[in-house]
Amino acid sequence: MITSKIRLNFSVLLTVILIFSFCGCKSINKLRSAQDSFNQAAELNNQQNFGSISFEGISVTDLAKQNESALLYQETNQILNDFSEKEREDLKKNNLYGNYLVLKGLTNWKLENYDAVYKVVAEAADKEINFTTRDKGIIQIMPALIAVEEAKPFYQNASEQHDKNCFNLNKAMSIIKDAPLGDVEKVISNTATPANLRLYAIQCNLLAHHYRIEAYRSAKDDLSSNEKCIKKRTSSYDQSRQKTLDLISLLEKMKKKSQSEELTTIYNYWRSVTDK
Repeated sequence: MITSKIRLNFSVLLTVILIFSFCGCKSINKLRSAQDSFNQAAELNNQQNFGSISFEGISVTDLAKQNESALLYQETNQILNDFSEKEREDLKKNNLYGNYLVLKGLTNWKLENYDAVYKVVAEAADKEINFTTRDKGIIQIMPALIAVEEAKPFYQNASEQHDKNCFNLNKAMSIIKDAPLGDVEKVISNTATPANLRLYAIQCNLLAHHYRIEAYRSAKDDLSSNEKCIKKRTSSYDQSRQKTLDLISLLEKMKKKSQSEELTTIYNYWRSVTDK
């Protein structure tokens, strides 16, 4: 039985693009403009109830910030889509095309334009494109982030529509099953991964495993579920339970090392969820 809704807002990763201040190249100035627009939207996101987790309904103030940030993401996307072939080639010559792709991927993810994100991920597979460790990691986790977002409404519906509980959780579990969580684990385990990206990736996999665990619990609580259905989910439950404990252990180590208020909030939340 699901006892609470979860709304997980990943702390927005600001895409820092290193651009020489005195460069007058049109394509780079255009990329800087897109970055500025994205960062403004990201900052508005970060101002919404601060924490990564919220159980409350969205406030009027947060709703206004949400709408404003959406407009800024749309503005960013319009700038990025307006790049000509020549301008994109200029970025490649200046080793900034990887930054362009990451910015485009994150922007479309925020706008829920998932087909556009998958196109970015496919293009990023080109080995001639230069990526920083962080940017490569962001690209790697994008498909899993999409899966989590697509599964979320089914999980929330299961909380609200008890008569369709099993159907919604099965749907969420089916989406998560196909998610490339292994790619996210690689980003987490890479010692070169920046701390904020590692935290981002950990939360992605924690939520994915949470869906799996709740699907199993729902099957056990639902009297109409047969034994075969429950057994089918047992191995998935055991695996997700162990991975969740491992990730929370990693969060605890990060919390002790950084003494971050945000990390403490995130750790305490996931610890409480796991202890239920």
